[in-house]
Amino acid sequence: MNDFQDNRQLYYENFIYIAATYTFSGLQKGTGRPVASNKAVTCAELVLDVSPKTQRVILKKKEPGKRSQLWRMTGTGMLAHEGSSVPHNPNRPPAARSTEGSAILDIAGLAAVTDNRYEPLMLRKPDRRRSTTQTWSFREGKLTCGLRGLVVQAKGGLSGLFDGAEVVLGPDTSMELLGPVLPEQQFINQKMRPGSGMLSIRVIPDGPTRALQITDFSQRKSDRSSYELDELPVTEQELQKLKNPDREQELEVLVKLEGGIGLSLINKVPEELVFASLTGINVHYTQLATSHMLELSIQDVQVDNQLIGTTQPFMLYVTPLSNENEAIEMGPAVQVNAVELPSKSALTNIYKHLMITAQRFTVQIEEKLLLKLLSFFGYDQAESEVEKYDENLHEKTVEQGGTPIRYYFENLKISIPQIKLSVFTSNKLPLDLKALKSTLGFPLIRFEDAVINLDPFTRVHPYETKEFIINDVLKHFQEELLSQAARILGSVDFLGNPMGLLNDVSEGVTGLIKYGNVGGLIRNVTHGVSNSAAKFAGTLSDGLGKTMDNRHQSEREYIRYHAATSGEHLVAGIHGLAHGIIGGLTSVITSTVEGVKTEGGVSGFISGLGKGLVGTVTKPVAGALDFASETAQAVRDTATLSGPRTQAQRARKPRVCSGPQGLLPRYSESQADGQEQLFKLTDNAQDEAFIAVENIDSYCVLISSKAVYFLKSGDYVDREAIFLEVKYDDLYHCLVSKDHGKVYVQVTKKAVNTSSGVSIPGPSHQKPMVHVKSEVLAVKLSQEINYAKSLYYEQQLMLRLSENQEQLELDS
Repeated sequence: MNDFQDNRQLYYENFIYIAATYTFSGLQKGTGRPVASNKAVTCAELVLDVSPKTQRVILKKKEPGKRSQLWRMTGTGMLAHEGSSVPHNPNRPPAARSTEGSAILDIAGLAAVTDNRYEPLMLRKPDRRRSTTQTWSFREGKLTCGLRGLVVQAKGGLSGLFDGAEVVLGPDTSMELLGPVLPEQQFINQKMRPGSGMLSIRVIPDGPTRALQITDFSQRKSDRSSYELDELPVTEQELQKLKNPDREQELEVLVKLEGGIGLSLINKVPEELVFASLTGINVHYTQLATSHMLELSIQDVQVDNQLIGTTQPFMLYVTPLSNENEAIEMGPAVQVNAVELPSKSALTNIYKHLMITAQRFTVQIEEKLLLKLLSFFGYDQAESEVEKYDENLHEKTVEQGGTPIRYYFENLKISIPQIKLSVFTSNKLPLDLKALKSTLGFPLIRFEDAVINLDPFTRVHPYETKEFIINDVLKHFQEELLSQAARILGSVDFLGNPMGLLNDVSEGVTGLIKYGNVGGLIRNVTHGVSNSAAKFAGTLSDGLGKTMDNRHQSEREYIRYHAATSGEHLVAGIHGLAHGIIGGLTSVITSTVEGVKTEGGVSGFISGLGKGLVGTVTKPVAGALDFASETAQAVRDTATLSGPRTQAQRARKPRVCSGPQGLLPRYSESQADGQEQLFKLTDNAQDEAFIAVENIDSYCVLISSKAVYFLKSGDYVDREAIFLEVKYDDLYHCLVSKDHGKVYVQVTKKAVNTSSGVSIPGPSHQKPMVHVKSEVLAVKLSQEINYAKSLYYEQQLMLRLSENQEQLELDS
């Protein structure tokens, strides 16, 4: 039942009657009823029988099932008599039948028939010396032996065809007279049971089950052809295969991509959202006449968060081994094995099995990236657009015929054993993402490293459409996630991640018991306790931050972002504590001034004063909590055995998504480095875009949409590398200058009114020059700088929407 091919046969024992043909000629074909005739002999239905006393062969009326009238033709041409052998027990498996224990048809005399004499037939034991008279065949309606010119016939001619008449072996008169076969010499074999004695077995898909079809081997071709013509559409390719079956060829395809492939998602801003890298891809595809086999393996899968300024650069990656005593060798990240069997129906695809196996994955969902991805895939489009799209899709399906393709799987299995899930919320979101977040219907809760064990999706013999199977898979894993809600709740930050602490302690104890690793126990316990303390303190600090003014909260977030990206948690904790103390001491003054500026009048003064009095207490407390949280994180990172988020790196840095002409350029590693360096200089300012970068021996030139930066080579922090910075508001033009055989790039600044300090048209005497190694490079730099300057002034002339107008559009 596991094979859909016609490669099985069943055999059943089918004895024969040796019938006198003339005595059956008066019957209607297929009915067995006599035809109106004066000759009663034509309806006598005489067959060869054996007298139990003399063992002579005689003619007797046919009696269905009578063993003395049944014969069996052996592979050597002998006619074995069934009535003289031991009856077979139908409840036992049949043994190999031999002629040694059976009597076979032979002549009664000891020598061959000569001189046109007639020799009676009888049963004898098999004897090689008598092979000429013990070997028989049916030819041209006659039963002949190994001696030429002799046939079986009724003794006495036509008048000898009666019940009880003796049967003899005599000369074939039709050969002598060259006429038709005489009635007394006409003998044929009639099968006891209908059919050929061999059954063809095949398994066919019938809905969600498999049907076992048994047909006679002789009728198989006619049944199959009628089945194909009635039910199955035949394409041109199938017709070619039927006409030329020898043209069927085998195909084997091997594809190895060690470097793999990468997929980048870029929205309409333009902005790169994620970059998925699949490395170590091996594909083995084999096409045979009986099956199509696919083996696919991907050694490593990594999806990077490419948003600028993110603290979580990874979205998905293979979970590394946390125990140093575990085996180092790991299998592929994803494996796919599929075997497809040929189907005669164009609406049915048959798969022997489809197995998809994945390693343990770590998934980190950042709220801002999640909302941008939902917007990218059209989640925030209007309902009318969605309804219109669905209606068009439905109409298109109906036009194409309406009958969906169904898929049959003997075994379908999708295994994702474990997911380590983390969710990171964002404090500040743009207005469009806030509007999208309000439509989700559920809030995101911050938690980290929730270990979720998933049972595999397994189905046996499904026969459904693609949409049904996909929905079934999604429903299964949704239910698995809901069943792990307790683990997720135990990993939330506001509870201090108790599940993480429990996992760390249990892992340390396991290592101590199995391997005697005392150091591992200490590190795991330290990691769990410090992680819980950092989560709890960080949650309290975030809660207090909601009562602070925007300026103070922005400065706190910058300190924490710098700690997350650089790993200097202890330094950030000290900065956060100092920032909180200073903010508390100056809270009354700064909050009151800000209230008067924003709200104005007495109400703004009172509101700002109230916030300042509250901030006098909350800001130092939040600073102390920041210090505690960052210190605990420093201890946690020190105790971490393997830090995948600090040791691993992005597959590649975020790409430059807009070139000077406004088009999407090809990925360039040097441009990506330059863009990253620009955002470090500008503290991730989104309003200053990267344009070009040129690396020279001892420095590099970084050209942005607002200024040109000349940076010293080496390890410098942020703006310490800048030795010349010229904003386009102060730039008059850039020229190539030569002095004593050396080439320079001359940056001429605008003249400044000494009284007002405002730039006026015309060049000034400030013309800093930077040495360039070649004139070609100097010309290129000057052209890029002047082009960036012209773009800057074009941007100044563009009309832009204000924040109030954007808010009105979102509300509408």
